[in-house]
Amino acid sequence: MDLEEAKKLGLVLYQPCHEYDIALMQWWIHLNESGDFDEVFASSQRALSKFFKIFESPCLTALAFEDTKIWMATWFTPFGDNASSAFVGYWCDKDKRGSHKQLKITKLLYTAAFDFWNVLLGVTKHEHLLKIHRKLGYTIVGDIPHFMENKDAWIVYLTKENFMNSRMYKLGEK
Repeated sequence: MDLEEAKKLGLVLYQPCHEYDIALMQWWIHLNESGDFDEVFASSQRALSKFFKIFESPCLTALAFEDTKIWMATWFTPFGDNASSAFVGYWCDKDKRGSHKQLKITKLLYTAAFDFWNVLLGVTKHEHLLKIHRKLGYTIVGDIPHFMENKDAWIVYLTKENFMNSRMYKLGEK
């Protein structure tokens, strides 16, 4: 990853410490107050202690800050015996969605992720989010009835080739 570019964009890798843990707690409050928590996380992860566990090692979490506020978070959790793939979680504050800065960070993070993993996996219980997944180059495997909290969920995956040929990747080049 281009560390200088990441720093310029306000992007840091999460490490358990006082400063970042307070930021995570404030983000958790924001997610609950804004209604975004249910867009990204399962209700079983709503307790603050369970929320913090999501980001523990071996998860790799990147946070984008503006001042002391997290406005974007992406986390990668290695999956499988040889860890050639990772589950991805992604959130961006509604005020920054679609911004040039979000696109640059997304391109930077996903490009770096493919230095570690061959395939990125995702699950969403929100059909309307599939449009965004497609823009990133994800392949929609299909839906599984009653998979998450008794709701249908879609399984998606992304390869480096599909990402580099995606609309989102090309927009990030400008």
